[in-house]
Amino acid sequence: MIEVMVVIVIVGILLALLLPNLVRSKHQGQLASCEHSLRAMASAMENYNAQNKRYPDSLARLTQANYVQRVVCPTNQAEYGLDVTAEAKDYTLYCNGIHHLVLGEIVGTGYPQYSGAAGLFRK
Repeated sequence: MIEVMVVIVIVGILLALLLPNLVRSKHQGQLASCEHSLRAMASAMENYNAQNKRYPDSLARLTQANYVQRVVCPTNQAEYGLDVTAEAKDYTLYCNGIHHLVLGEIVGTGYPQYSGAAGLFRK
């Protein structure tokens, strides 16, 4: 009986050590997926700009024109955001997900982002 209890305690300690790493790995995978989605949307933005000589004023316009399907953040199914300059010459795509809750030292609130001028950045 004591041996079984010792084994259970050892398994519990191992799980306590491994579980945070597993959760972190899951969120890092979601962050990679999010960054991939931002790059795909940026490519669609550039295609739209090449055909219309300006960037779309919303992601809804981009999906209505069939440049990209509706894409959401894998962490909480939040819609991505888009800020376009007044002249529609540059843009910033950003994530409304919750990556920052688990990966705070890697990703800040509202990040990752993709700028037409700067590319992909996390903070």
